[in-house]
Amino acid sequence: MRAYGEDSMATSLMSKTVCMSMIIMQSMWAFRWQQALVLVTMAIGSFGLAAIMFLGEGALQNLWMDLDRLMGTRMDVYPGAGLDDRLLQKRPRVNFTPGDLKYLRENTPLAGYIAPLMYRRTRISHRDMDTVAHVDGIDGQMMNEPVYRPYAGTGFTSDGLTGARMECLLTKSMAGRLGLFAGPPPRVAIGAYPCQVVGMIPDPPDADEPLRERVAIPYNWARLLWGEGDDIGTIVVSWESPEDMEEVVESVRRALDEVRAPGAYQLTSSRFAVRKRKEIVSNIMLAGSAQSLFSILIASIGVLNVMLANVTRRSREFAIRVAVGAEPSDLSLIVLMESVALSLVGGLVGIFLAVGAAPFIIQALATRIPEASVITPVITPGGVIAPLLVCAVCGALAGAAPAIRARRLDVLAALRAE
Repeated sequence: MRAYGEDSMATSLMSKTVCMSMIIMQSMWAFRWQQALVLVTMAIGSFGLAAIMFLGEGALQNLWMDLDRLMGTRMDVYPGAGLDDRLLQKRPRVNFTPGDLKYLRENTPLAGYIAPLMYRRTRISHRDMDTVAHVDGIDGQMMNEPVYRPYAGTGFTSDGLTGARMECLLTKSMAGRLGLFAGPPPRVAIGAYPCQVVGMIPDPPDADEPLRERVAIPYNWARLLWGEGDDIGTIVVSWESPEDMEEVVESVRRALDEVRAPGAYQLTSSRFAVRKRKEIVSNIMLAGSAQSLFSILIASIGVLNVMLANVTRRSREFAIRVAVGAEPSDLSLIVLMESVALSLVGGLVGIFLAVGAAPFIIQALATRIPEASVITPVITPGGVIAPLLVCAVCGALAGAAPAIRARRLDVLAALRAE
C-alpha cells in the first residue's frame, strides 16, 4: 500500500507539472504580442551582460599573455635610500649586499629565481667597427629567460659563468651593427678586454632601436670588469606564472623592508602598468555590466506590468480553475513560473545574439582602438550562467506581486463580473 501511495503521488506530481507547463505555454502564446516588447528589452540587457563578460574575459586573458610575453615573468629591483634616507643611517652605501640577496631568497618561496644583475654602457668593437652599447652582466639562473636564450651558438660555458674565461652573447641587432653575420665564432672587444662570442640572442621585445643593440656577459666577469666588489646594483626576481606575481611582489617588499629599510628599493614600473591595465579592463566590464543590469531592471518592470495585466484578463479563467478544484497556490505558481519563463526566454535570446555578435563587436572596436584587434572573445560558463541567473531572479521578483494577486483572487466576484 505504501509503495502504491508513493507511485500515485509521483504520478500526480508529474501530471500537475505537465499541466502547468502547458498552461504557461498557452498563456505566453496567447499574449505573445503584449510580451514581445518585454522579451526584446530583456534580450537587450542579457545581450549586453553576456557580451561584456565574453569580451572582458578575452581582454583579461590577452592581458596575462601580454604580461608573460613582455615581462618574461620577471621584474627588476633597484636599490634606494628609503624614507628620509634611513638606510644610510646604518649603511655607507645604498647598493644591495650579498646579505640582502640571501635574505630575499630565503623569504620569497614562490619566486622562480632571484639573481643579481648589472647594467652598463660600454664601448664594443670588432676590427674596424666600433660602438657604445648596453652590456648586461647576467647570472647563470637567467639563461632560461627568452631574451637570453641563444638561438645560435652554445651559450655560456661553465668556465665562462665562473669568470675564468671571457665570453659574451650578442643580440641580433648588435651582431648586425658589428657586421657579424656568418663564419666561425668571432672575438669582440668589450672595453679593452677581448671576449669570445659564444652565441646570438634575440632582440629585446618591443625595445626602442638603440636598446636592441645589447651584449650579455656572465655576472662574475662583469664584477671583475667594472670593479663592483660585493655590491649588487640590481636584483632580478622571477615567478612561475602570472598568477603568482602579486604574492611574489608582496613577499619581496616585506623582505626588503625588514633587511634594509622601508621603501629602500624601487620596483620596475611594468608591473604597475599591467595592474593599471587590468583595472581599466575591470572598470569597463563593471560599467558595461551596470548598464546591462539597468536594461534588465527596466525589462523586469515590463514583466511586472504584463503579468498584472494578464492576471486581470484571466480572472474568469483562474476562478473557473479554482471552482473545479485548483488550489490558490497553484495559481500563484503558474503566474510566477510564467514570469520566470518569460525572463529566461529573453535571456537566452540575448546570450545567443552575444555569442554570434562578439567577433563583430571586436572588429568594430578595432576600427577605433587598433589594440582591440588582438582580443579574442572567450565564451565561458560564467558568461552564460550569470545573465540567465540575473534574468531568472528579476523575473521571479517581478512575478511576485502578480502571483500574490492571483492567490487572493475573489472567485465569486470574478465569476459574477464576467
